[in-house]
Amino acid sequence: MRIEPAQHTHRAMLREHFERLVGLKNLSMDSLEVALVRMSARETLIAPGARHPYLYIVLEGIMRVAVTTEDGAERVTHLVERGQTLAVPMMYRSAWMGNIQERTPAVSQVLDEHLSGPPPYLVSSLKAATMLRVSYEQLERLAANDGAWAAVLVHHLTVFAAVTEARNIDLLTLNPERRYHKFMKRRGHLVGQVPKKDIASLLGITPESLSRIRARTADPIAPVKGLRRIS
Repeated sequence: MRIEPAQHTHRAMLREHFERLVGLKNLSMDSLEVALVRMSARETLIAPGARHPYLYIVLEGIMRVAVTTEDGAERVTHLVERGQTLAVPMMYRSAWMGNIQERTPAVSQVLDEHLSGPPPYLVSSLKAATMLRVSYEQLERLAANDGAWAAVLVHHLTVFAAVTEARNIDLLTLNPERRYHKFMKRRGHLVGQVPKKDIASLLGITPESLSRIRARTADPIAPVKGLRRIS
């Protein structure tokens, strides 16, 4: 993994990305340190149990987010691709969250119950990846004095939760074949780029079950091109 200072063009890309998220213009980024991170394929970015104070925007490649079970098995929870944000809030118990906990005891209790202990996430690159990296702490300082930056921070904290909740609902309400078809409709362009075992894990099934579903699908849904990526 190589980390280097981001160039002017990269900073401009990041500003455009953030401004598009919140629908605002002229975000001030003078005090924001931005790094360019380059990773080889199948390289670990974050190991289980590690706190990690950064947020990433994927420029190229695919990042894999998984959790490790008690028996050592890995379960894929997210696949993050070009144009998307890699942000796992529970890896960073911040001062910003601490301030919320001080003001709101009920929130503090929920965070302590559900976000205590070391984060279980393993984050790695499936393909060679290039990302922009920014610090949560710096985003928090900007958010404390600027409502636009507060909106950027809240967006990234909530998107991860929303994607996780949507996946949990699918796992609880849809049968494996429906989950497969939904994946193919939304992210079928990843077929051939992501190992079948990781797609099966994301869908909550075994690779053998995935093969059976694909085999009995009379009219397989072709990989979808040109999908609008969710940031």
